[in-house]
Amino acid sequence: LGPVLRNEKSSDTLADYDRRRRPINIEYVQQQTIANKKRLEEKDAKLREINFEALRATAADPVVRECFVVRLLKSPRLESSEPTAKRDEPRWKKRLRIGD
Repeated sequence: LGPVLRNEKSSDTLADYDRRRRPINIEYVQQQTIANKKRLEEKDAKLREINFEALRATAADPVVRECFVVRLLKSPRLESSEPTAKRDEPRWKKRLRIGD
């Protein structure tokens, strides 16, 4: 956005950015939606408790919580140009070892 506002690049750059980023963001939101739905529909009480304990641990640890929130607020691809399936596990997940 900065280069466009400074007239260093054409406003067409924003359209190109949107074309590339929109499908990535839609994929990310769909993944989060599916994960949330599975968590809510889990019938096994033990697995449900493990899932909710992971959420509680995320909320309780300031570093993990910040990483989690940043990942929700930032575009999912800022960390990598690789498709989501090829990316390494996020740092906040590595820090959580609940249910392992």
